[in-house]
Amino acid sequence: MTESITLAFALREAFTLVSLAGTLNERFTVPSIVGDDPRLPFVIDTANIARINSLGVRTWIQWLSLLAKDARRVYFVRCSPPIVMQANYVANFLGGGCVLSYYAPYWCEACRTAERVLARTTDRRDALWSNRPTRPCPACHAPLQLAEAEDECFNIARDQDPVEPPVFALALEQALAELATRPEGKGASGGSEQS
Repeated sequence: MTESITLAFALREAFTLVSLAGTLNERFTVPSIVGDDPRLPFVIDTANIARINSLGVRTWIQWLSLLAKDARRVYFVRCSPPIVMQANYVANFLGGGCVLSYYAPYWCEACRTAERVLARTTDRRDALWSNRPTRPCPACHAPLQLAEAEDECFNIARDQDPVEPPVFALALEQALAELATRPEGKGASGGSEQS
């Protein structure tokens, strides 16, 4: 059985937030959000995207092309490692959108624990490059190491000129927290699961 993608969304005064979970594959279709205001920025949360195949990439790029035709400003938050990898290798994968944050994969050699560390491209760029996100392993407290090549983890930030609209900061955090507490597949004004 092929895993489906789950969509959750939140409509806000300043933006529309869509949170995706699962696998971007042949079952992924261009989402339609009832009540979405096409004049507002579009924020895409991909923290829970586990895998992507070539058919999912094709539909993803079609979706972002439609948003670009509407002259929508698109922001990406909490990009999962599979999204980061595709953004590094597939031309126009982000469709001109701006990455505000992404997860870098880390690994603990001591206890073999995998961990994702959130990096914000809105932090000063020189600080991001000289002070890579680091932390101790949550299980054994040994230092975590990058699980992927450094370029694959951090190139996504190199090409960004992120300017997070001031209204986003608090409202976006609240919307992401709200979506996390809802039953899977539900949004502020509904939600759906593609199967």
